[in-house]
Amino acid sequence: MGSVILCRVFGIPIRAHFTLFLVLPLFAMRMSQSMGIPWIGGLACAIGLFASVALHELGHAWVSIRRGYGVRDIILTPIGGVALLKQSPRKADDEFWIAVAGPLVSATLAALLGLGGMTVMGWIGWRSGELACLILGAVNLSLFLFNLLPCFPMDGGRVYRAWMMKRVGRLEATRSAVRLGRWLSFALGFYGLFYGHFMLILIAIAVYWFAKMELRGVEMEEAPRRPPPWAYWSAGQPPFTQAQPREYTLDDQDVEVSPPPWERRP
Repeated sequence: MGSVILCRVFGIPIRAHFTLFLVLPLFAMRMSQSMGIPWIGGLACAIGLFASVALHELGHAWVSIRRGYGVRDIILTPIGGVALLKQSPRKADDEFWIAVAGPLVSATLAALLGLGGMTVMGWIGWRSGELACLILGAVNLSLFLFNLLPCFPMDGGRVYRAWMMKRVGRLEATRSAVRLGRWLSFALGFYGLFYGHFMLILIAIAVYWFAKMELRGVEMEEAPRRPPPWAYWSAGQPPFTQAQPREYTLDDQDVEVSPPPWERRP
């Protein structure tokens, strides 16, 4: 809704939100002025920027498919892109490899554009092309570094959740990652407000709300795995008056920290 399909890759529709078309001329103008090239060259660089974001998200999508998780679509917005999976990864290893795939694509693009692109453009003597490769290489390097921040639901935050899943389970790992992400989103927002970076403020707001949505989704997925309230009735005590066992999901195995009350021996 509010987006248009640009193309399909691996059968995955890549959509552009309508706001992207509104800000694309502004990105083109800014790049044109900063690089000292015609507006059409700035437009090409702006398109290359969002193409880099799309490739970053395709990295996530490809590994997701290889790991058995369906991908609904990829949406590009003025503040970045997102690959929407049909189901959140349930295993720590799946979460880790899906998360790091995007930054690895960005790092590869940064190397190809920054080194290979500049070398080729310098060899053929195209100064504007060499400068464009340098800028796009720097953009992809920025995508690589920025996405590694442990700010859930960004890639670094998902790597942190994968690390925590093997220790406290999926639900508690998500809660921990969301708490960390909220503090970092506040820090990004205040930094953007203090230095006048409006785009950084928007990213901080988006990170906060996406983290909230992710936590709610995981809580809904994990809720059916818990015993019903009456299962805790024992020794004549009403429900919830005694400590309830916490259920953890470590990869594909369910582990209970302590036996449930109805199986305890006096």
